[in-house]
Amino acid sequence: MSSALNIATVLTKQSLVEKVEFLVSKDKMRYSEALVYICTEMVLDPEDIVKLITPALRSKIEIEARARNILPRTGNTFSLDAFANAD
Repeated sequence: MSSALNIATVLTKQSLVEKVEFLVSKDKMRYSEALVYICTEMVLDPEDIVKLITPALRSKIEIEARARNILPRTGNTFSLDAFANAD
């Protein structure tokens, strides 16, 4: 059984958002830490959950990454796409 099939049957966009938001608010994790924690707990490759990240959650991750100077600067803006496509 492929990882993609396991994700589809176990984790939805809404359930991912709910799990992340719970960990951020309750356990005081960062958004990125919450995603990694969920992947670890569910034995998933982080690349497999990318398609489940909603635009709102993606925005929160970008804001968090900018605040921590993790995202590279692209012109006058930051972009998670630039970070993901960096080699």
